[in-house]
Amino acid sequence: MICGTAHKSKPIEQLCEVGGEMPDWFKKGMECAILAPTAMNQQKFLFTLNNDKVSVKPTGGFYSKLDLGIAMYHFEIGSGRRLMHN
Repeated sequence: MICGTAHKSKPIEQLCEVGGEMPDWFKKGMECAILAPTAMNQQKFLFTLNNDKVSVKPTGGFYSKLDLGIAMYHFEIGSGRRLMHN
């Protein structure tokens, strides 16, 4: 699956926390989130996998909430799973 065009990205380990082995569906979601365009190209988000549940939060920066929404959407496309929104 192609989710975008490669650009300078942070390593996946800096953008997510997973207790144990990373499931395939989560890795695919992260790969798409990493390729997602962000307003300031800073990738200021953190995805966490805990007991098969994904949470995501912004890590600061200008337009961080907008960037978070973009990353979440791309994660959903790549993983094939909907994230629960508050």
